[in-house]
Amino acid sequence: MKYFLPLLLLVLFALFLGCDGDDDSDSSPEQPQDDDNDSAGSGTDDDDDNNDDDNDDDDDASPPEYPETCASGPALSFQLNSTPRVVPFPNDLYTVTDPLSPTGRRVRIDGDTARPLGDLAAKPWLGFLTDAYNELTGFSPLADFYLPVGVEPGETGLPAPDDPAVTDGVFLMLDDPESPLDGELTPLAAVWRAPDLHLTPWFPLREKTHYLLVATRALQPKSAGCYRASSSMRDLWTAWATDDETGDGARYSPILKRLAEKGIPPENILALADFTTGWFTRDLTQALAVLNEMAAADPPAFADWEIVPDTDPRLFATAQATFEVPIFKPDGGAWQLDAEGRPLVDHYETVPAYFTLPAADANPDGQPYPILIFEHGLFNDKHEMRPPFTTEIAAQGFATVGIDALCHGDRLPPGTGEIGQILCFYDIFHPLAWRDNFRESVANLMWLRLALNSLAEVDLDENGIPDFDVERVYSLGASFGSILNGTLGSVDPDFEAVALAAAGAKLTSIVREGEAAEYFDLIETIEQLLLPGEPITDFLQLVLFGMLQAILDPADSANYLNHLVKDPLPSMNGFIPQVMQQGSADDETIGGPSGGWLCRSAGWPQIEPVVWDAGVGQVAAPYSGSGYYQFDTEEHTLIFDDDELGIAAREQVIHYLRTHLDDGVGEIIDPLAQ
Repeated sequence: MKYFLPLLLLVLFALFLGCDGDDDSDSSPEQPQDDDNDSAGSGTDDDDDNNDDDNDDDDDASPPEYPETCASGPALSFQLNSTPRVVPFPNDLYTVTDPLSPTGRRVRIDGDTARPLGDLAAKPWLGFLTDAYNELTGFSPLADFYLPVGVEPGETGLPAPDDPAVTDGVFLMLDDPESPLDGELTPLAAVWRAPDLHLTPWFPLREKTHYLLVATRALQPKSAGCYRASSSMRDLWTAWATDDETGDGARYSPILKRLAEKGIPPENILALADFTTGWFTRDLTQALAVLNEMAAADPPAFADWEIVPDTDPRLFATAQATFEVPIFKPDGGAWQLDAEGRPLVDHYETVPAYFTLPAADANPDGQPYPILIFEHGLFNDKHEMRPPFTTEIAAQGFATVGIDALCHGDRLPPGTGEIGQILCFYDIFHPLAWRDNFRESVANLMWLRLALNSLAEVDLDENGIPDFDVERVYSLGASFGSILNGTLGSVDPDFEAVALAAAGAKLTSIVREGEAAEYFDLIETIEQLLLPGEPITDFLQLVLFGMLQAILDPADSANYLNHLVKDPLPSMNGFIPQVMQQGSADDETIGGPSGGWLCRSAGWPQIEPVVWDAGVGQVAAPYSGSGYYQFDTEEHTLIFDDDELGIAAREQVIHYLRTHLDDGVGEIIDPLAQ
């Protein structure tokens, strides 16, 4: 992580400098935010005369008068008849039919798309991002939303993450009359970045789900007073009031009717967008199905064993073996799907696996040993699983196994330097390949789990007793490995329980709040002092939280953990594994907030004592079940440290795994309790 985040910011900063300086963020007359203060409808001719027989738009016709309650205030920006439109984003206006998409639709943005995303899509040097964004099967459950406002709003009416309500000035509502969740509100956090309100959902939205983003008269200008409705909003109200479902009314009148039925008067609505989220977990669940079929037809097995006896009395040996791994991802490319939407195997790779085996006479249960799959941190490798963790967990009877993620350890081309390794995994200019480096690494762990079944009769210490209990398999991820393992445990039901150490979710939060935070702050300071007219930080925010987050969503563990308890993915067959999340409250590497994202996504409670509130319930330790424990530190991967907190972190993980092994329910303790 040391060089990746600064490098990413450097690339984004260079892209900003390549822009032509026209950010189209003003409200000048040529911009569609300029709502003239007339009463014209959607037509271009507004003669306001009394002649009913001409071709002009006469305001003396029979439609009911719009009940404007704020005639003198600024109009809240909302125009459907301009190019580009001035509408909230995301918005299903910017999707197209696609029979090859699993949702039947695909996102499509370009220079005519509503700002601010349309501004980015208009830049040819950002085409690599726009092209990747246009592969989305629907809108992001995690990326920011953008509400054009024009005149800066005050605090009155802004949404609060802890208590969303339809009386807020802005709210996000699930819209599905056939669902018991119809009307569910998602908490939002709001930040003003002129001329838009940037909105962040407080936890991931549901997949393949229709939502309404609504701004109401409860939102008020900072300068006091009120917002009035734009001409487009008045037209939509008239269409609703007259049951007109032609033109824009065909789309919006039914929505306004549903909102009215929920007690939200259409005359109180100042802006409106409807959008549908994509299906981001599908490909990985399909990959598991493909791998299961392959393993059933030709079970994977390990070969070329190398056994190294260990001098620690708790360990019998470390060992290495290889196995053939099917790889979906072409070198430098993205996953390809067949006609049924299933990932295609591109090639095979011989991958080494690293094992540690307990000493048979030094653990409470003897053989065979339950197995703990370990996934390492970023730019580490499978050997990160080392003493004292391996010896301490061996004393509790666990064998361990790990493999390298793509572009790590033995899977990195010889001679590749640190920058080369960064670009190998974080393929910045090929974001779909970047996304699929995550997904491929998870798929490789799925195949490892299937390969473990071949160890049922293996007896490495040659004492006549099999060494591995292939029916009791657990997983542990540290840092980057926790992102992979959080996804793995949400898709693959063949894990008894999961432990996530130094864990976070929402990939762009990790970038913004982690090691790169100081660089963001520095850029913002430079902008304020030296370049006040250049929206550098706005550009970085848009690229990260608007585009990259959406592109990377299929690889973000938050979107998978969001299913774990609420509605397990079909691949889980109804199984809900138990998960222990462990993290540092002010993690210097991934940022403390990313731990909150993971916790809220999954919906489990925080374990007391709590350093800061993640926005979920809190329970006392010891606690049996899934939960999130914070250490009051900024240190990152504690479980490998030799200090007091490192000892406590290992004790907590091992106690959790051991109690789950003994009782079927893991217990999360406060390891620092006196």
